[in-house]
Amino acid sequence: MQTSEAKDKVEGALNYNFDEPEEETTFQVPRLDDLCVRLLAENLNRFPALDHMKSEYITSTIELVNTKKISYSMAAQYIKNEVFWQKSALERWPNRPHVISEHGMSWRRLYAEYHISEQFERYYPSKCGTNLNSLVHEVGYAKPFVQTIKFRQLRAEINLSRVLGDFQNLQTLDLTYGNRETGMGYEKSTFGMKIKDALSLSRLIANSRSLTRIMLRENLLNDEAIQVLTSGMSRNNTITFLDLSHNRIGDLGAQCIAKLLARGSILIDLNLGDNAIKKSGALYLSHALSQNDVLGSLSMRQNQITDEGGAAILNALMMNSSLSELDLGANRLGGQTGEALLKTLTRNKTLSTINLSVNKVVTDHKGKALIVALKKNKSLTRLDLRRNAEQPVLDSISKLLRPREVRQKQMNRKRYQAGWDLIDD
Repeated sequence: MQTSEAKDKVEGALNYNFDEPEEETTFQVPRLDDLCVRLLAENLNRFPALDHMKSEYITSTIELVNTKKISYSMAAQYIKNEVFWQKSALERWPNRPHVISEHGMSWRRLYAEYHISEQFERYYPSKCGTNLNSLVHEVGYAKPFVQTIKFRQLRAEINLSRVLGDFQNLQTLDLTYGNRETGMGYEKSTFGMKIKDALSLSRLIANSRSLTRIMLRENLLNDEAIQVLTSGMSRNNTITFLDLSHNRIGDLGAQCIAKLLARGSILIDLNLGDNAIKKSGALYLSHALSQNDVLGSLSMRQNQITDEGGAAILNALMMNSSLSELDLGANRLGGQTGEALLKTLTRNKTLSTINLSVNKVVTDHKGKALIVALKKNKSLTRLDLRRNAEQPVLDSISKLLRPREVRQKQMNRKRYQAGWDLIDD
């Protein structure tokens, strides 16, 4: 076999045509600017010069950057480019929703708010306090960009007033204490806001000059925690939206909130749904409503408010000129509340939406009187009485109010468009 191979080589050499030129092997030398782009991309964490490059090289540089090797502390200080932050966010959180409209149309802000939430939710306290110091240092780089913070599982006691006290642009705070990934290792003590947490949050609220929206849903808040939180809110003059739904607030907590409303609070939207407020708490809040001229929306759905408490709230609205939306659905309301509703409709000119569903407010007889009152009242556009009245009464109410609701939506759409037209001009 070796003899045959040798023979083939000899024949190939004898038949070689020396007149034909050999195929040339070409070697393409990389362009100097391509080499520079690659070098900058590989060393961006050491030399963050992305914002100082010529525009024609920025896109190709970002395409070559490994964003997972770029430290946030460096990028937050020196990189503004939105394409870089978009790539960083999509690569770090591929499975999270990236609704940029919820972050001021800024990928840089989206990344900062996601990053700070992740840092908080992964935090565990240490005896010497090094973990807290590290957290304060790391989230400090996001300070200029963060306006909204959403924590879905705060698992440790954190002094929020210390960590977030210098966040001068923070407008929305959405907190839920607990561990959603506990699995079989459930421990009751890891869920809910403790008094120590309420104290630190109260200090943060009292000192804030930028917070406007606070959501504290599903935190097992009791009356004691509400007393602590409202003490901080009484010294705040910026918060207009407060959501305390799905907690354990009782009559004493409602009394603290009522005092807040009666003392010149600027709250516009208050949600107390799914708590344990009964008759006394409703009476406290009704007295506050008769003195308040700022609150625009109140939800007390799914509490334990009695008929007398519901009637007191509606009677208070005869002296209120600000509230436009009221939700008392799924309570224990009955005939007294129905009578109060008729009186309120004859005098109140600001209520546009009332929800009294899943109660026993309206009988067939009162349903007819209610239709008469609704025809005289021109401000109400929606009245929810499902599981109160018979279907014919509900149909009559819907037939009467549906055109008003449509007109209101058309007016709101025109106002919205007019606002955009002013911006365009």
